[in-house]
Amino acid sequence: MYFLVFHRYLEEHHKDVTPNTLNTNTIREFLHYLKNDHTKHKNNHCVKEKYKSVGVSVSYINTIMKHMRAFYNFLIEEEYVQSNPFTKIKSLKEAQDNIEALSVDQLKSLLKQPNQRTYAGFRDYVLMMLLTDTGMRISEALNLQQEDIDFKTNVIELKGTSTKNRKTRYVPISQKTSKLLRELLVEIEEFDTLHIFATVYGNNVDPARFRQRLKTYGNNAGIKGVRVSPHTFRHTFAKYYLLNNGDVMTLQKILEHSSIEMVRKYINMTNKDIVFQHNKHSPINSL
Repeated sequence: MYFLVFHRYLEEHHKDVTPNTLNTNTIREFLHYLKNDHTKHKNNHCVKEKYKSVGVSVSYINTIMKHMRAFYNFLIEEEYVQSNPFTKIKSLKEAQDNIEALSVDQLKSLLKQPNQRTYAGFRDYVLMMLLTDTGMRISEALNLQQEDIDFKTNVIELKGTSTKNRKTRYVPISQKTSKLLRELLVEIEEFDTLHIFATVYGNNVDPARFRQRLKTYGNNAGIKGVRVSPHTFRHTFAKYYLLNNGDVMTLQKILEHSSIEMVRKYINMTNKDIVFQHNKHSPINSL
């Protein structure tokens, strides 16, 4: 998809450019085009005109650049080209997004929404508890199989096939989450499936369907000001892990962040809570 955007740009603006003649000037022109002139969904007739906005985000541009660098590295390995001009262009600086996390009250309210008397409701509740307890990504959670959980040590093995960096890592779970997972395994025995979070037909739960159900739970809980999504559980886990005096290096390993930069964002987020609590509970307030 990303290569197609670049290919169409060359067809419209630089027909004479080949993989071997592509240079940094052309790439910079392409970046300017993306930021200011590219129409998103331009050739998608299923998208209404009002949604076809001009100009794309810095994040989207950096994603295209990342894929084009990888593509040119492949061309070098296959000896189609001798150099990669995309490596000479730095990624654009992205604005720092605010990291959203649920408050304790919001989290409690959200967890009350699934109807645990139904299989789907109980499954969703267990999944939400697991995400809150571990901070794992939704794709990692939904790809879990029964063999991945060691109930003796309460540790989950996340295989490299499901993790973002393709490396296996081990994530601890609390006794409460372990108990819930055991109960869920009893529920799915009749489905004849290896997947832990399965439909009644034994298939994997679809991430998009779960996001939609989660959005409904959030609306029913009356949560405002925070986007209720699977990734919000990850942010919430990180926030309260640090507020409860968890150490930064362990958090980095649990969340599988390759650098400390992302963890620093969580630290900044918790600092705001510390300032708020200080302002609220400072002894001088009663003087």
